Amino acid sequence: FTDDLSLVRIEYTNPNLAIQTMDNQESPEIEIGFDKITEETLEKLNLKLEEYYNESTQNLHALKYICIAYIRLKQYTTSIRLIQEYLEKSPSDTIMFYYLSYAYKKNRNFEESIDYGERVRIRNPYHLKNLINLVQSYASSGKLFRAQEILESASRLQPENEKIQRLKTQIDKALTRN
Repeated sequence: FTDDLSLVRIEYTNPNLAIQTMDNQESPEIEIGFDKITEETLEKLNLKLEEYYNESTQNLHALKYICIAYIRLKQYTTSIRLIQEYLEKSPSDTIMFYYLSYAYKKNRNFEESIDYGERVRIRNPYHLKNLINLVQSYASSGKLFRAQEILESASRLQPENEKIQRLKTQIDKALTRN
């Protein structure tokens, strides 16, 4: 007779560990004027971000900053990879799940965008940008009725929001055509 538990590894990871680690880290020393980036400076910036990433993979503040920088640069494939890496280290960061959903939508991977957007919606049902992102993802994937349901939630939060009004008009038009 043997003890089968000796074959199983049981490990507890403190969910606050990443947050505690992040609190002790410095913010990155890079500032980027995203509105002033030209084709010429983009390549230099990419090299600088990659270099900074290689130097600071354990610094969660820096990694988060780099992820968002790549989204601002519209390099969604790179941002998706880095956000996934970040979320492995800090899975409680709801905002980064939103950015991941947004990056997937921009990369035209609507199913992944919906998956991560729904995770954000479960954690924070009042996150307006996420609701709008979900509406756009559902509509783009042809799930107009689901898009309309989420749009109703968003319009209850901000009924006068122009983007919500525009989406409502577009979805209503698409539904009347079908």
